[in-house]
Amino acid sequence: MNLALGMDVTLFVTIVIAFIGWGLAIIQMYKNRQWQKKDLLANRRYEAYNRFMVQLDAMSSNMKKFPQKMIGETLGKFILAIHKEGADIDEELIKFNTEVSKFLQSSIEPLYIMKQEIAALKLIASPELLAKLDELQNLSEDHYNDFQNCLSKISPKDANSYKHLETIGKDARWQRFTRLYEEITILMKKEIQIR
Repeated sequence: MNLALGMDVTLFVTIVIAFIGWGLAIIQMYKNRQWQKKDLLANRRYEAYNRFMVQLDAMSSNMKKFPQKMIGETLGKFILAIHKEGADIDEELIKFNTEVSKFLQSSIEPLYIMKQEIAALKLIASPELLAKLDELQNLSEDHYNDFQNCLSKISPKDANSYKHLETIGKDARWQRFTRLYEEITILMKKEIQIR
């Protein structure tokens, strides 16, 4: 009887150890899957945030240079052209408007790209980062609207109509854009755990 009891105890202990082993294996597999999901999310965030920051840098640079480039190149060419003897002012005005339209089209592109990037980020970003991204999008659209408004007021006959265009990249909105850029960068680093 002792032998049968000893075999029962051994069998019981073996079964308990097997269940514990299986349980630990299942827990380990579950934990491993969670870690893989976190790693995958971190990788996706890293790729998306990196792509977004590159686009944001390009847009920032373009927004700063755009008014000066338009004033320096396009307006300069126009003024030189109308001061030439025998210049056809209507023809030069058409050329000027064509150049301004080209510049305006090139200024719109980064805004569309940024909207697409923000849409992609909304799938993986934290609520805190989403609020910053929405603010960034609103600031960019406000900048663009102000720029369009400024362009609509430009008159080749009034030299002072270009003055507001020179200040577009130097206002409080631009300062907030710069701070917001830093805040977004910090949040993105925090979310992908880069210090």
